[in-house]
Amino acid sequence: MWGEETTINNCDIKIRTTTEGGTIGTPLDVEAAGSFQILNSDVEIMGKTCAMNISNTSTLIKNSTLDLTAQTEYAVGLYHGDDTAYSFTVENSNINLTAAKEGILCHGIKMIFKSGKLNAISKKNSGIVMEVDSYAPEIHPALSIKGGTCNVTGKKYGIEFIADSKLSLTGGTLTLNGTKAAVNMTSKLPTGKAYSIKTGNSKNKAKSVSSYKKTDKYVFIKKK
Repeated sequence: MWGEETTINNCDIKIRTTTEGGTIGTPLDVEAAGSFQILNSDVEIMGKTCAMNISNTSTLIKNSTLDLTAQTEYAVGLYHGDDTAYSFTVENSNINLTAAKEGILCHGIKMIFKSGKLNAISKKNSGIVMEVDSYAPEIHPALSIKGGTCNVTGKKYGIEFIADSKLSLTGGTLTLNGTKAAVNMTSKLPTGKAYSIKTGNSKNKAKSVSSYKKTDKYVFIKKK
């Protein structure tokens, strides 16, 4: 999909692909749209490579249900290729993601969960992976949970930061489950406040809170 504004509204969509490569392997591909919205809709997608790719676009998922499955890669890919700070916002929606690798692969996008429920499951890698996009390395990804319930499970980690990133929980519930650890960071965050769960309820189901020691000054998790 291309265009300044793209909206899926009051729709019931089911797409299934089994062919590798290109947009056939990625059933829903949105690029260079000023905004992309899924409103009041039920969307079910199974992709061979991934289910949904969104590039250079600010996205709103509202009053909807998304069931996305990726057989070989990631369920949702969020990318930007310029110097604009894009966002991916979820409001009063239920999102279920199942992927061979990443549930969500985020390159320099700010993800905002306001209400609803997110279930992200990775069978081989991490539930959410956050990276800096090579096209705009100065824009760092961020994850803000303001409400709702987020359950993130990975074979390796619940959430994996491969960049200086920010995660804040100002409401709702965040549950992280990883075989190795709930959170992994391959590069330390710039300040102790950059990664913080301020309020709400964080339930750690992994063997350890993070791949660093719990006393590491760059990691702060405060349980309610």
